[in-house]
Amino acid sequence: MFFLQIARQFFIDNNSLRFSNASEGDKIPDLISKQISKKTKKERYAEILLGSVPYDATKYLTTKEEFYSQFEKFSHGISGANHRYTTLGHDPLLGWIFGTVNIITNTLTKNNFSLESYTIKNMKIERPILISEVFQNFFIQIREDKLLLPVAFLKQGLHFSSDAFTKMGLPVPILNNISPEFAGQLLGEEYRIDFYSISRGVLFSSLINSIITMLHNFYYNETIDNRKIYEVRTKKIILYSNMISTTSNLIYTSITKNFNKLDIGGFIVTLYKFYKSETFIRKLKEEYVNSKLDKYYDEKIRILDNKIKILLEN
Repeated sequence: MFFLQIARQFFIDNNSLRFSNASEGDKIPDLISKQISKKTKKERYAEILLGSVPYDATKYLTTKEEFYSQFEKFSHGISGANHRYTTLGHDPLLGWIFGTVNIITNTLTKNNFSLESYTIKNMKIERPILISEVFQNFFIQIREDKLLLPVAFLKQGLHFSSDAFTKMGLPVPILNNISPEFAGQLLGEEYRIDFYSISRGVLFSSLINSIITMLHNFYYNETIDNRKIYEVRTKKIILYSNMISTTSNLIYTSITKNFNKLDIGGFIVTLYKFYKSETFIRKLKEEYVNSKLDKYYDEKIRILDNKIKILLEN
């Protein structure tokens, strides 16, 4: 059964099932956005839903020299090549917060300790702004218009849906906050390890595990097999097949140096199955031991009761 997992890893690598460029991915959310915009009377909503997100901006509003002369200690260092892992709006987890805030306030926030932020004008970086000012502006705007937050949140989701399937993809969450540079390296052509490739690996691996579980359950015979013992066998089959496929994937990747075949999603599922299977088996053993102890003590108590009755009768 582990051949299904190995076949998945071989035929679907980290480059598979993606749009060739960002514009193709944008077609899907644009179609949805156009339908939504027809239903709203406020131009602001249409601008948000149909326009670009501010954290996609990479160019200066003025020349670089003019920007440096005004704000000499600031250099945003954002480009088309690195903006996916240097801006918090593109973070698969924190992006839901900071990306939404940036959309409403028309700002950009970098993925660094100081949360360096900039105002955006005409999709160009205008000037630095404190993150406290960004959030202050955000709260003022959502107090004035309660529908603004869900509209911006929807736009964030639509933008994620387009970026996730493109070649550059979205960075690996958590890792992107610890080391943006390493997360950016993983996004490169050598690896193509991003949020989508990992999520897809987890999904397909889990789907195959479900199919194997279902097939194995077809052979369950309640007149012969104990249900819980049979579940242990099923979990062991799933665990062993996952361990074999993950080990073979690591060996293949290390030999060929083709890191596009590295199945991080499958590795995560294997670790999870190992933990869950061990927990289930340990719990089952505890239940078995406790049941035996209960029977033992019940028998001892019964014998003791009989002795007491005999003594009382005499």
